Amino acid sequence: MMEGSASMWSRQLIERDMGDLEALTARVGSRVLTDSEDQLIWAPNKGNFSTKTFYEVNLLQSPHRFNQGTIWNAIWTTKLPPKILLFLWKLQWGIIPTRKFLSIRIQGFNSVCAWCEVADESIDHLFWNCEVAFWAWEFIGKWWSISAVLNGLSVFSLPALLNCQKGLLAHKV
Repeated sequence: MMEGSASMWSRQLIERDMGDLEALTARVGSRVLTDSEDQLIWAPNKGNFSTKTFYEVNLLQSPHRFNQGTIWNAIWTTKLPPKILLFLWKLQWGIIPTRKFLSIRIQGFNSVCAWCEVADESIDHLFWNCEVAFWAWEFIGKWWSISAVLNGLSVFSLPALLNCQKGLLAHKV
């Protein structure tokens, strides 16, 4: 953990955000202050801000990024209702309000899975490891004839599931 960071924040930081905080601190800490008048500029292209340069600088160069293009294309090009697409997008970003997610933010909130009452309700548990999820995926695997693919997954993988779904649509068309 960074030196002195505990006193900077009103709440405890989420562990997965620590890498981003350290990258931001390193980027800001490398700036040199002068006596000249402050000026608002967008440094990457010498003044003109654009969402494209923001994306290139902050997302593409992030050490914590993953192959976003493939999964985002798989999500947003799937022919599903917008509410489901938004849910899948939140699922991929890891921002579904599971009990574990909420317990980090709300002191005293019970993080145990309401379905099985065995483990903390994280995204992986809720969508893959819980006995209810296991039953659901077993049923879906038989229904869609993708049991072999599901049995090959050791952890929840939205890209793998979307690839199965795209394959099913291709065969039906």
